[in-house]
Amino acid sequence: MKKFILASVLALISVQAYANEQAKAALVRKVVIAGEISPYATDRLKNILRKAHAIDERIAKEQGDVGCEFAEHFYLGHGNGGLEARAIKNWKTKKLPNDGIKVTFNTAYDANLLEFDLVKQGNGYAIDDVRFGYSDNPKRVPKKADDSIKETALGMIQTNGCNFDN
Repeated sequence: MKKFILASVLALISVQAYANEQAKAALVRKVVIAGEISPYATDRLKNILRKAHAIDERIAKEQGDVGCEFAEHFYLGHGNGGLEARAIKNWKTKKLPNDGIKVTFNTAYDANLLEFDLVKQGNGYAIDDVRFGYSDNPKRVPKKADDSIKETALGMIQTNGCNFDN
């Protein structure tokens, strides 16, 4: 009887872990297709992004130009245009430590690597950072995601400008 109870508990834990991974994978796919991070971000990241967007808009007005070109969709593999679900090829997700998810995919023009830091929030997950790697060769997925939206935004806040270096 004890073995049965133990086996049942272990099975339940496995099912829950699988469901959590599926929820995280669904969230990151939704975010990538939407091209927006803010609606799915932690409160802390939302605040950081809001401040960075305000700096970007201020500079764009002052210069009568594009400002810092700080756009969330760049960090999700959209480039200068939209990214439709049907354009995504070879979508793969992999679990990262600390509830993170790594995503790789190709389009006809490029290859992308995204690393999402996720935080358990209520019954789901929220994004705490996205790191991005890009290759203009659609057959060569980047090995490293080296551009963090959180670090970029914090650099803008610290300098009150477009200087992205922290």
